[in-house]
Amino acid sequence: MPFEEARRGSGASFWRWLIASAALGLVILAGVLIFFTRTPSATFQITLDTKIDPELIQDGTVKYYLNGNALTADQLKRPIELKAGEHILLAKRGQVEVQRYVFVVIHSADGKEATVLLKEKTPRLDDNKVGEEGFVRLFNGKDLTGWKPKAGWRVENGLLVGGGQTLGLLLSERADYEDVHLKVEARLKKGNSGVHARVPGDAKVTGGNEAQIGNSPSFPTGSLIVAGQDRPTVRVPEVLVAMDTWFTMDVVVGFRVNIKVNDKSVVDWEDKAKRFPRGHLALQIANKATVVEFREVRVKEFTAKKDMP
Repeated sequence: MPFEEARRGSGASFWRWLIASAALGLVILAGVLIFFTRTPSATFQITLDTKIDPELIQDGTVKYYLNGNALTADQLKRPIELKAGEHILLAKRGQVEVQRYVFVVIHSADGKEATVLLKEKTPRLDDNKVGEEGFVRLFNGKDLTGWKPKAGWRVENGLLVGGGQTLGLLLSERADYEDVHLKVEARLKKGNSGVHARVPGDAKVTGGNEAQIGNSPSFPTGSLIVAGQDRPTVRVPEVLVAMDTWFTMDVVVGFRVNIKVNDKSVVDWEDKAKRFPRGHLALQIANKATVVEFREVRVKEFTAKKDMP
């Protein structure tokens, strides 16, 4: 009998050990699953504006993209749901990257809290420069500094807006521009507009070399109109930009005039008469129906013909 009892006791101990081991294994497995699945996918409420330069937050012309998704400055001031790991925030003015931030969200051991570390921060571009070497901003996103104030032109929500009952040109303060490369980002909401180079100081509604902004099939956006008695023109054969749509336009004026719309070359014309050697840069309100917006106006000057594109 003692032997039988001992065997039964030994069997009971084995089953208790087996059950305890199984229970411990389940606990360990659950912990592993929680660590590798639940915690990394958990989201945390993170506020990022305190990590960003205050001047950038206050600049109405700058747009933000967090992991490729557009955000406003106001959204950055409020908590944002982010997972643990690396996140990239881009600050852009138009298509130009002004500054880049790389953040790392690190969760606590229990996965309930998180801290944010700034891993990388690129230098911020100077307010008067943009990404490409040699280009200078003519519109600062705040006021008409660098331009001769004119009725019909104002700054609204970081955009340079032209429209109203007053026709004419918004002239640059400088009147000595010669060989230049102009880059603009614009949107025509109504009417007709244009970007001008080498404009005489007495010009009213048009002057110099005009790169047309318009939706008319007769002279769509990108067409060239040169002021003067003979009034040379180069017409773009198709409408490339729909009304109320943002687009980019490059205007290079030297011994030749080259125009691109959304990186598509549309005009290559030689001014053999050299009609306008120098002058103002200008933006146009062509008629009373016009409403046009610019969010970027930049210029690069060339000191030698060989430097021109």
